[in-house]
Amino acid sequence: MNSGLPAENNERVKSYSKEFTFLYRKYLKMQAGAKLAEWQMFFFIMFGKRFDFSHIHIPQTCEGFDGLFVKPFGLSAREIFSVMKSHIGNVDALHENDLDDLSSPRSAVDTYAGWWQLCITADEKHANKSLCDCEKEGVPILNCEERLLLGLWHHWKFGVHLDGSSNRTKLSITLTSSRTRSGLALCVMGSNRVLVIGCDPNDRNRSLRPREIIV
Repeated sequence: MNSGLPAENNERVKSYSKEFTFLYRKYLKMQAGAKLAEWQMFFFIMFGKRFDFSHIHIPQTCEGFDGLFVKPFGLSAREIFSVMKSHIGNVDALHENDLDDLSSPRSAVDTYAGWWQLCITADEKHANKSLCDCEKEGVPILNCEERLLLGLWHHWKFGVHLDGSSNRTKLSITLTSSRTRSGLALCVMGSNRVLVIGCDPNDRNRSLRPREIIV
């Protein structure tokens, strides 16, 4: 995990093991229990929030979808974006005001878990697909809150950005299922910074890739 944490987060690390030992024992009896325990630690260290995921439903996964994610109810894109700014630093959004009023699948759903393909660049399977294409085909993809959350988690755990690459020809931009008030589809790119941008929901190209999930 990335050791470059603010002092406040380091203090949370010290208190974590005492505070959540009893929950960790519960998790070890569950499907993907160790992954759940890690997510609980992540939310406590990065957000200072205490969650109990011991009763959460975890959907069945399939080959290739080996990364678990957890989205707590009420955790907004704006809140995640603010923590990314303080933890990563080089974070910006061309439509930052729209983060307060997004139209996103699953936004109103209670705390839930899902599976994604744990890879820096999105699978090329859905390259050249627009948001409208994914909606017509019924392909479930990350929304903006989930993509920001996974970007923060990935940087916390591995110290590198999602969708980043030293080879500019291999850069990818995650197309999310979230829309702004004006109808733009929100996209998130990595590389040496995190940037949230908007595009037409019918736009498609090789670098613009939705990330399929199982929820």
